[in-house]
Amino acid sequence: MRCGSSLTCVMFAPVASGHGSKMHIRTLAAFAVIVIAAPAAAQTAANRGAALVQRHCAACHAIGPSGLSPNAKAPPLREIARKYRSQDLEEAFAEGIMVSHEGQEMPPFTFDPPEITALTAYLRSLRGGAP
Repeated sequence: MRCGSSLTCVMFAPVASGHGSKMHIRTLAAFAVIVIAAPAAAQTAANRGAALVQRHCAACHAIGPSGLSPNAKAPPLREIARKYRSQDLEEAFAEGIMVSHEGQEMPPFTFDPPEITALTAYLRSLRGGAP
């Protein structure tokens, strides 16, 4: 197996006749499903995260890769995504985000684990997938 990154790998297996070739085909097929499914799962999580930020954050924050926030005191989510590590954001989402934007209180938000996964996947997408 040769891997270029954790999600992109190529497996080379010798082709043999008889029972052995069936084993190689099954292994290669299972591997291909994993490689193809991983980016799709990440994209789905990012899509769920996009829906969550649209529902909970868009009234105050710019939620896309460009644009100004509707509330000038609320930073664009892309800036938050670039400023904080995913682990720190996950912890904040789990504990409940409570901050103020220079005198304007942000409503408290608490998210469950699947929502946290989706939110952090979306925020990673805003910064190009960096951890």
